[in-house]
Amino acid sequence: MGRTRFPRFKRKYDEQASYPCSGNLAVRDQSVSLSKVAAPTQAVVHRPIGGDIKSITVIRTASGKYFASILNEDEVATPVPVAILSEDEVLRADAGLANLLTESRGRKTNNPRFLKRAQRNLRRNQKALSRKKKGSKNREGSVEDCQGA
Repeated sequence: MGRTRFPRFKRKYDEQASYPCSGNLAVRDQSVSLSKVAAPTQAVVHRPIGGDIKSITVIRTASGKYFASILNEDEVATPVPVAILSEDEVLRADAGLANLLTESRGRKTNNPRFLKRAQRNLRRNQKALSRKKKGSKNREGSVEDCQGA
């Protein structure tokens, strides 16, 4: 009889046994063939494997389950050459302080910080307006503040 202790549950970071395999490797419909194992091992292949298989790492988790991580080499698509553009087709842009973006065609994009400041001021003025008594001179002035007059 051993000592009574608290239960030790299996954790994600418990000891794992793993070993890489390379050489004569094959993945078929529902089996994996390893180089040092005689018979193909049953497996759940949940993703189609394309290209050459470089290596397989077999991992045994703390709960006793086996998983295989397959490293394969896919064929990379050749990049399409970029067409040469004329001077008129190129868009030049400049980031500045007054305008966030100025394009070579003359289009300007306003800086968002001015919009944020205006929204903050409008919110403050609308809160003040909601507290004014209807028909009063103070409310009329507050309405003008909200309208930006």
